[in-house]
Amino acid sequence: MKETVHFIKTVLKEWLQGLQLKKMGKKGQELADNEKVWDMEAYYLAQALMKYVLILSPQRIIMGGGVMKQQHLFPRIRKIFTGIFKRICTEKEILEEIDEYVVYPGLEMKRGFVGSIAFRKNWLWMPNKFK
Repeated sequence: MKETVHFIKTVLKEWLQGLQLKKMGKKGQELADNEKVWDMEAYYLAQALMKYVLILSPQRIIMGGGVMKQQHLFPRIRKIFTGIFKRICTEKEILEEIDEYVVYPGLEMKRGFVGSIAFRKNWLWMPNKFK
């Protein structure tokens, strides 16, 4: 059982980080035409999202990073996710508004910079006992 869990964690981590794509010897941009690769990527990501939704019940899922720059992934992930989700739950807010539920970060490449400024601003205003 321990080996199975390790395998699943490793495979998911590799897909999330794009390592599986690198093992194919190409970058994600070069595989844009390969439907099978992106369907598999979307399947693993949708499975992970399903688990997070059932365990954590987030208000929204924001997916970023290098692999997620492939904008054609979002419709695939959403389709697979809703297909699985509607067999388990009937949460209409998620099923009917999936395009607003699973989203790309709104700040594009500036999110790290803006986040660090927001963190610093909050840090300056924290009471001394937390510093």
